[in-house]
Order: sequence, then C-alpha cells, then structure tokens
Amino acid sequence: MLHVDPKTSHYAKVLCDEIFGSRCFASEIIWRYRRWPAKTNNFQRVHDVLLRYVREPDRPHRFRQLYEPLAESTRATWGSGRQRAVIDANGRRRRSSTTAEPSPGTPLGDVWDISIVAPVARERTGYPTQKPEALLERLVEACTYPGDLVLDPYCGSGTTLAVCARLGRDAIGIDRSPLALEITRERLRALGREPQEERFLPAERTKRARVA
Repeated sequence: MLHVDPKTSHYAKVLCDEIFGSRCFASEIIWRYRRWPAKTNNFQRVHDVLLRYVREPDRPHRFRQLYEPLAESTRATWGSGRQRAVIDANGRRRRSSTTAEPSPGTPLGDVWDISIVAPVARERTGYPTQKPEALLERLVEACTYPGDLVLDPYCGSGTTLAVCARLGRDAIGIDRSPLALEITRERLRALGREPQEERFLPAERTKRARVA
C-alpha cells in the first residue's frame, strides 16, 4: 500500500507498475476528508490517494470484505434483510427479493470518507503528518488477518503499529526521525506493548564507523 497526494499519485502509479507489474495493481483508494478551507483559486483539495498492489496477481491474496451501513433509502424499501437477485432464463436480472437473513451492509467501496485527526482529538500526538486510526483500521482489517506481520517502513507517529497492536497483528515500524520513534514508543506503551527495538545504520555510516 502506497499513500501519496494527488499531485504525485499518477507518477507513483507508473513507477509502481514498473516495479511490481501492472497486473499486480489491485485498487486505487480515495481517502476523502474535511479540513479548514484554503485560500486558492482552485477547487479545494480534500482527498489523498492510496495505491494497493498484491504480490502475485494469479494467486489468492489477503482480502476481507468490509461493509458500510445500508442507505436509508435501501432500508426503507427492502428493510434490513439480505437481498437476492431474481434472474430470468436469459440471465437478466428482473428484480430483487429480501431474505430473512440479516444484511451485513453495503460492500465497502474505494472512496473512504474519514475525518482527519482533529486538533482536540484524543488520539492526536502532535506529529505533523499523523493519520487517523480509522483509516489504518480499514486497511489492516481488509488486507490482513489476526497474527499477520505488517511492515510500515515510514511509521511516523506509529499509527499503523498502534492499530496493529489493538487488532492482534504483529508489526514492524521503521523511521529515521527520533521524534517519530519516541512518539511510537509512547503509543505502544500506552496500549501495554513494550516495543522491541533494533538500530540500523546506513551503509556509509556503518563503513565510516568501522574505519574509525
């Protein structure tokens, strides 16, 4: 999963297609949010882009279908039961019927309306690029199973690691910022998880250290 802004998403898509293969591209997710209006002679930017790739396109990949609540109009017409399509002999859908089985909701689409982290939100850490836990919860729940290992190579404020800790996933976070690492430690400890840490140095720094 790659999270970028709309200005770079098209270039990132082409680059990822070259690296992973275009057939490994699974979905483009639009994260729509609300924020304070900006003074601009243009449409307000209120979304980011997430590009999802899978390792092997011809093999089953990890995906759990998530659901959104049924629309009020749907509930008014069909109630809360699961709908079943009625198909004629020519394979055309004629109408729908409702079963006694409760509907899980509407399958989650690829446009997600999730608020940014508000200034007074309890989860706010003060890290400038902090992402909302609700966004990462959807990604982790849809693309992993309990017990899986999740890698976040630019973990920032540690949102991915905190969400994984709550949802029963193991996680590895990497960041070069001491502030990011300290905030991540605090978040994990608040959840009762003591981080196990290893320090890695870039190759050039390691080489110079050996020479010294």
